[in-house]
Amino acid sequence: MNKEEYLKAEKVLKEEFEEKRKQLAREFAYSNNPVKIGDIITDHYKTIRVLKFLWGYDFGSKMPCMFYRGVRLTKKGEPAKREADDSRVSQTDIREINGKPYKYELK
Repeated sequence: MNKEEYLKAEKVLKEEFEEKRKQLAREFAYSNNPVKIGDIITDHYKTIRVLKFLWGYDFGSKMPCMFYRGVRLTKKGEPAKREADDSRVSQTDIREINGKPYKYELK
């Protein structure tokens, strides 16, 4: 084995590792997901009806979590006339799910 073969094999191993690490993080985030499509969630300043899930890493966290996108709602529960640019809520910021208190804790 020469240097080029070694570096090529090492690159393949690193790519496989990164792919498996991402798959593990995704599985972890989805297995700790308390929200379903259509649920109404509230964080510290907005309420949305969930239309889509995303996963990723929240600022300052080493553990993966869910992010939710959806329609922003008014206090009456109707879609807001002026849709905000960012109607995304992080799992770590959720205060209520369907009117029930929620506190973020990992299993």
